[in-house]
Amino acid sequence: MNSKLTILFYISKRPKNKIKKSVLICRVTFLKTRKQFSTGLFINCSNLNSKQQLVEPPEPDSKYFNTQLSLIRQKLNQAFLFLQVNNDTFNVDDIYTKYKGEKPKKEFGVVEVYGLFTKRLKVLVGKDIKQVTYDKYLESGKHLKNFIKFKFKKNDNPLIEVKSNFLEEYEYYLKTKKNFQQSTLNKAIQRFRRVIKYAIAQDFLDKDPFLLFSYKTVKKEVIFLSSEELSKLENHHFDFPRIEKIKDMFVFCFYNLYRTFLKSF
Repeated sequence: MNSKLTILFYISKRPKNKIKKSVLICRVTFLKTRKQFSTGLFINCSNLNSKQQLVEPPEPDSKYFNTQLSLIRQKLNQAFLFLQVNNDTFNVDDIYTKYKGEKPKKEFGVVEVYGLFTKRLKVLVGKDIKQVTYDKYLESGKHLKNFIKFKFKKNDNPLIEVKSNFLEEYEYYLKTKKNFQQSTLNKAIQRFRRVIKYAIAQDFLDKDPFLLFSYKTVKKEVIFLSSEELSKLENHHFDFPRIEKIKDMFVFCFYNLYRTFLKSF
């Protein structure tokens, strides 16, 4: 990252304190994003040279104030340099966090978080979910990874960049490149949504990108059995007991519904 870091000190517009002095604010700008915070230093408004970024006489202890401003500027630059050396991507909040001596929040990738989620899911196989469900999540994860590689020409993409347009592009990719039917791609996106909910719960992501995203509904055509088809089904015997039981329940429900229908007349 070669973008410039800008540090500016200015007088707060908020009301003055009891001794009629105003607080000095530090504004840090990086990648067109600002972060401002109080320096904890109070001076007379007229004693700040905005162009020189210095506190001048007749401000009492002006040398002390300038020393403090210099230290703040130095610490911010050190934090910026550290992040340049050790991080591929960072923002102005990360610079401020490092300046405060706190550990910057790790930024996760989409594929990375999907992998963390499926690891948790694997433990639940045979307990809360079936193997086939877990396999479908793995399959959807491959589609998501292939989309990112196709769209962004890399193996992963920052999770914080997942917005509603990311979801729309993913849906378009599944429909045009994978030739998925709407119901199939809806399932893939729904699995991804569960991963996003996990990311929010783990504080990896602040906002839900699905808030402005809507699924396209699928209208299913209802097919009614003729009396001949129903009779054929009723007299057919399935080799698998479970299927035979389902058939009996279906036929029972049909006759029960038909009886209720006749009573209504």
